[in-house]
Amino acid sequence: MKHFIHAILAVLLLVAGAVACSGGAAQPEPTVAAPTNAPAATEISPTIAVPPPIDEPAADQGTTVTVQGTSFTPRELTISAGSTVSWVHGGGRHTVTAEDGSFDTPMEEGSVFDFQFDEPGTYAYYCRIHGGPGQKGMSGVIVVNP
Repeated sequence: MKHFIHAILAVLLLVAGAVACSGGAAQPEPTVAAPTNAPAATEISPTIAVPPPIDEPAADQGTTVTVQGTSFTPRELTISAGSTVSWVHGGGRHTVTAEDGSFDTPMEEGSVFDFQFDEPGTYAYYCRIHGGPGQKGMSGVIVVNP
């Protein structure tokens, strides 16, 4: 998004510089007479897409977290209220334990744990074997937007 905005600003600065260098006066354009049987030329004005405001809530990033090694991937996930997150076991001995006590499940080889987040908020979780409350070690966060 930043790159898009920077590109638009660069184009606007180039146009403003060109106008300033020409003294602001319009330069006459050469004219070419069209044959009498040709259709008249149509002017096309450029359009610029305006990005949405930056303060909008983040869109869902997906709803799957991989549990492997000593990490949850992604470590932070943003979803909408009512979405279900799936933790997919990728190997090793782990748990998925919510700091608020709303879920606590062991993960076995090849297992999947699903949990639906109905209320907006921030939900911290961790692995009881490799992490701890307060985002220590193997831990993650689910951010639920309205």
